Amino acid sequence: MITEEKVIIEYLKHADTLFDGIRKHFPGTSLRLAQAIRLNKMLFDNIKSAVDAYVAKILEVSGNAAENNSIYEVLDKNIKEIGNLTENGSIIAKSEMANEVNRLQKALANFVESHNADKIFKLAQCPGNVRISVKNRLEAMKVTDHPYASTKYHSDVWAGEPIDSVIFIMPIYYGGECMNIEIADTPPKSDFNCLQKFSSYDEAIETIDSIKPNPFQLKIGMCAILDPRAVHRTLFDHLPVPRVSVDFRFRIKKPAQLSSFILDTLHKGYINYDLWKNVGTAKQLVFNETYNEYIEKNAEKGRDGAHRYKDEYAPKII
Repeated sequence: MITEEKVIIEYLKHADTLFDGIRKHFPGTSLRLAQAIRLNKMLFDNIKSAVDAYVAKILEVSGNAAENNSIYEVLDKNIKEIGNLTENGSIIAKSEMANEVNRLQKALANFVESHNADKIFKLAQCPGNVRISVKNRLEAMKVTDHPYASTKYHSDVWAGEPIDSVIFIMPIYYGGECMNIEIADTPPKSDFNCLQKFSSYDEAIETIDSIKPNPFQLKIGMCAILDPRAVHRTLFDHLPVPRVSVDFRFRIKKPAQLSSFILDTLHKGYINYDLWKNVGTAKQLVFNETYNEYIEKNAEKGRDGAHRYKDEYAPKII
């Protein structure tokens, strides 16, 4: 048995207890591997205001300033003109957007800190993702052809996320009644395979014994928290306009009894939680590439992968 398999087996002994600990800090409505919570209104309003400013800045930088119009109406009409979106719609922020990125990070930290999350999280993804998703854009870019497609059932670990990473997904703007995602009701016997990294999507999906769709309706002011074992996908069929959401990840503090689990603190995109909670206040994210420099270097717009910055242009913290 290879070391990776031993680590997964050891982690699974404690996985339910670890996720139950997160539920206690973020109480809400539960599925086996997911939690839906409602945010304090002031905390959510701060996050939404920060995202609104972020989207307005992206429109301005791409030459589509909203001016007196609704930023989301302008976004709907000009989504193809925004050149720093990845295939899955994550924004690759550039230097012109630093103020907005830091403002959002501060708002996210205020929300998470209000739940005393420093007691349960060791590392945090930084920066979090602002994601702009439109069904027609996804279809035109043939996103379903690549293994990171959010529209296909997937485990984030399959594509390389750590086996102890917990994802928060928060809707900011959508058309219709809610932001729909599906959390697959998979049996516990599939948990091991949900925590493996696979070289191909087809190989990964074949390892899941059964998938029973379980719609998870998120409304404005709510947030979904997914265990790393959760197989999920996003649904766009009922969303006639761009869907804007925020997603960000944390890695769980290693319990003393998890002796064989090695916490890789150098995993790409994650920083120490104590540092993360100060980004936007005592610390600032800085970017050394402008929007135009990025566009000139990328003939195919926004093809940086799922939601990652290239090492050369990853933001720094000062």
